[in-house]
Amino acid sequence: MNENPTFMISFDDPDQAQAGTYAQELSEVIRDRAPQARVTTLRENPNSQDLGTMIAVAAGGMAVRAVFEAVRIWLMMRRKPIQIKVGEKVFIIEELTPDMQAEITKVLLPPPAEKKVTG
Repeated sequence: MNENPTFMISFDDPDQAQAGTYAQELSEVIRDRAPQARVTTLRENPNSQDLGTMIAVAAGGMAVRAVFEAVRIWLMMRRKPIQIKVGEKVFIIEELTPDMQAEITKVLLPPPAEKKVTG
């Protein structure tokens, strides 16, 4: 069974309540646009009382494209930058351009390694 790649989305807002609102909104948009993606809202600080200010998204294949469409829509509505973290690579995004989407996808879904043919 292949596990879908996971990436984190966070909001650069010092107000935890506002960041929590953004996380809930974006989670809903992603679930609406990409129902096949697994979306989980997480607390950045496990000791905080908020509902969560970060989003973990697990999606593969075509679901990644739908997730990016949801992110693009949310960014157009809110005009607030987000951070997408894939492994150790962090992308700060104010507008999700096709080039940025391609760069994130390359990190998230690297091409399969070529098989060596012996013979």
